[in-house]
Amino acid sequence: MHTIDELMTTKVRTLHVSDTVGSVRDLMRAEHLHAAPVLDNAGALVGLVTSSDLVEAWSPFMGINSIMSPDVVTVGPHTSVTDAARAMVEHHVHHLVVSQRNVILGIVSSFDLVQHLAGRVDQLSSSAAGSGQAMCAAIGDTIVVRPNHFGDRERRATVVEVHGADGRGPFTVRWSDDEHDEPHLTVFMPSNDAYVEHAPVSH
Repeated sequence: MHTIDELMTTKVRTLHVSDTVGSVRDLMRAEHLHAAPVLDNAGALVGLVTSSDLVEAWSPFMGINSIMSPDVVTVGPHTSVTDAARAMVEHHVHHLVVSQRNVILGIVSSFDLVQHLAGRVDQLSSSAAGSGQAMCAAIGDTIVVRPNHFGDRERRATVVEVHGADGRGPFTVRWSDDEHDEPHLTVFMPSNDAYVEHAPVSH
C-alpha cells in the first residue's frame, strides 16, 4: 500500500497571516508554487493560499487572511493514497497539508496523485498485457464499475472508441450518469470492480 509520504513535497514554503496579496503573488510566481500553508504568530496552521485564490484582481495591499481558505484539510504522513484521494473528493480540494503532531511535513496535490496513478496504470497494463488478462471491449460494449471507495453506486460507461490493439484499452467512453454526455478517455483494468458487458450480436 502506497502512502502520502512517498508522494508529498517536503520543501514547503509557508506564509504568515500578515502577508499581503502582492508579496504572496510575487513569491508564488517566482518559486513556481501552487499552494502554501499560512501560519499565525504561534506557528499554528490557520489557512491555505493557492494560485487559484490569486487569480482575482485583488489589491496587492490586501492581507492574505482575506482570501485564504481557513478550513485546511490535513492528513498524516502514513495516510494511504486511496484515503487521500477520497479526502480530496469529499472536501472538493486539490491540496492536502501533511502534518504530524501539529508539525507540517509536506503538501500533496491532486496532480501528485494523478502522476502516481498514471505510473500504477502503466505497471498494471504491462503486467496484464503480458499475462493476456488486459480488459478487452468493442464499440457498443458497456463497462460496468461496481461501487468502490469513491461512492456507493454502480457506474456504467458505453465504449465509443477503442485505442488499443485487439480490443484493449484505453477506451473512449460515455458515462450513463454524465449529464453532459461527453466522451472521456479512460483506462480500466480487469478486477472485481470493473467488467465488460458485451453488446448483443445482431444477426
